Amino acid sequence: MAAAGGVHILGAGSIGLVFGEALVSKGIPCTLLLRNQAKLAALSALGGKVTVERPAAASSSYQVAGEVAGCSSSAGLAQQQQQQQQQQQQQQGPPIKRLLVTTKATDAVPALATIKHRLTNDSVVLILTNGVLGVYMDAVRTLFPPGGEAAAAAPSFLLGMTTHGAYRTGDFSVMHCGQGSFVAGLPCQHLVAAAAAAAAAASEASGSSSSASTSTTIGEADQHNHKQQHQGAAGGRVAPQQQQQQRQDSIQKMMSLLGSLQQLQPDTSCTPEQLQQQLLLKLLINCCSNPLSGLLHCRNGGLPGNPYAEAVWHHVIAECKAVFGEELPGSEQELFERVKHVVDLNSQNYNSMLQDVMRRGPTEIEYLNGFVVRQGAAAGVATPYNEMLAQLMRARTAVPHAMLTNESM
Repeated sequence: MAAAGGVHILGAGSIGLVFGEALVSKGIPCTLLLRNQAKLAALSALGGKVTVERPAAASSSYQVAGEVAGCSSSAGLAQQQQQQQQQQQQQQGPPIKRLLVTTKATDAVPALATIKHRLTNDSVVLILTNGVLGVYMDAVRTLFPPGGEAAAAAPSFLLGMTTHGAYRTGDFSVMHCGQGSFVAGLPCQHLVAAAAAAAAAASEASGSSSSASTSTTIGEADQHNHKQQHQGAAGGRVAPQQQQQQRQDSIQKMMSLLGSLQQLQPDTSCTPEQLQQQLLLKLLINCCSNPLSGLLHCRNGGLPGNPYAEAVWHHVIAECKAVFGEELPGSEQELFERVKHVVDLNSQNYNSMLQDVMRRGPTEIEYLNGFVVRQGAAAGVATPYNEMLAQLMRARTAVPHAMLTNESM
């Protein structure tokens, strides 16, 4: 159990363990929220020790606590929520004040559902996953819809992304192979409005009532009180003034903590609009490289210079530009050159979607190209190439294992 002032990490993968090291080095106690009792037993057998390796450097280790977050991510969301309610009855658990979400995008919302009862309107949640924009919208729509019962206890959300390179070498050991940076901040007003609209549409479709269109959301109050006076939202109704001040204090403390993690090269100074631009640029790069790498079964370096892959990139970029407009800065040609440059820099990488395909696991396609398709539909913009890539990746992962050739495995 995390000590007061500690941080919980949901997702004990490579990035979660790298961030845990940085936090513990600053004297911040960390608790890993684990998938099941077997994972907790494995951590206990190691005495709570996590090992971090780096190329051409001695390995280091640090101590963490561990808790079971809830049920396996393979369960459906309804089952997740039912199991979460049962777990809540059995053991309420102390509130989680500061939470880092570093799971795979597909696991984030189901995992959050298992600890939803431990989040309060004084909690701050940093989502640091691939497809973070879609994950945030799904979390608001599914778990904390504006006007819903859960909105009053909705936490404040921060969004982030990182360029650190790491991969696990064991359950609780990681190779930090690439020094990068990370950025974090509040969601922008446009994203908040989109999340509220999606929640209202889902509520209307299910036949339940919602006042999302008329109520001020908690995130809007967070943004209003932010020192830079940017407006935004995370979901829920405005709390009393004292409660709002507590929320704002919690956000500022979390941002200050993140900014102190100098070994991870943090940037916590950008405005919500600047952060949105960076998140959309990363989304675009992933939409171009990840599905093609997974479908063609090649490293990133197999895409630049491939005229057929680059032709698809041009169409994907044009569609993303049409959907997101000026939030995705630069001309289509400038964005193409940016995509090509980043993919070239990581030419030897097996990107995450290729790894998912090789493991026969679920991919994050719904939070990448699938997210673009959904946003395009909401804006009345056709996105046939993003839809094609999403459909092909769905088809690829649906092929029975016995039907795969050796070359495709």
